[in-house]
Amino acid sequence: AADPRAAGVPPDHFPVTTFLGLPSLVQGEPTGALYLAEKAGGDRFTEADEALVAGFAASAATAIEKARLIRNVERRAAEAAALFEVSKALAATRDQGMLLDLIIEKVAALLGVEVAAIYLVDPATRALEYCRGRGLAQDLRGPLRLKAGEGVAGRAIVAGVPVWSADVLTDREIMLSEEAARWLTEQGVRAVLAAPLIS
Repeated sequence: AADPRAAGVPPDHFPVTTFLGLPSLVQGEPTGALYLAEKAGGDRFTEADEALVAGFAASAATAIEKARLIRNVERRAAEAAALFEVSKALAATRDQGMLLDLIIEKVAALLGVEVAAIYLVDPATRALEYCRGRGLAQDLRGPLRLKAGEGVAGRAIVAGVPVWSADVLTDREIMLSEEAARWLTEQGVRAVLAAPLIS
């Protein structure tokens, strides 16, 4: 290739004599690359080889994009089915505990999370108290109370919008009490997403 960046290999790469690499593109954006090396007989790759491989790279890009679109459709279908099931239960029962358990089950399944919980605001203290959940150690459910603005859930309550943190224990924007930090450490929780319950 004429592009000078096409020459050579990265440091620590295994030795190659001949190499041909082409990107797989979807709407002009790269989704990956097709990588070929060491042509039989030690021959060099040719422009004809490049043209042939370009067709396979385009097919690979199409397959990758198709798989992505299918995953998106399946996810939306799963979300719609979960919302329908919750709506159906809401219309059929007044059992708050059962409804909250169902919501936790569906959200955890859709997002693929190990821990999920619902905390409710105490009208008298404005603190968040554990109500229902899954994946939490039994002895870690009750003691923790979050003040408004404390932790990811407390911030979500104050802001009125979803709040997330990739590592709640090191995130400087997340205020944690010693008790909350100990609780999260013992539970092994790092990445957290919280959304306020707004009727």
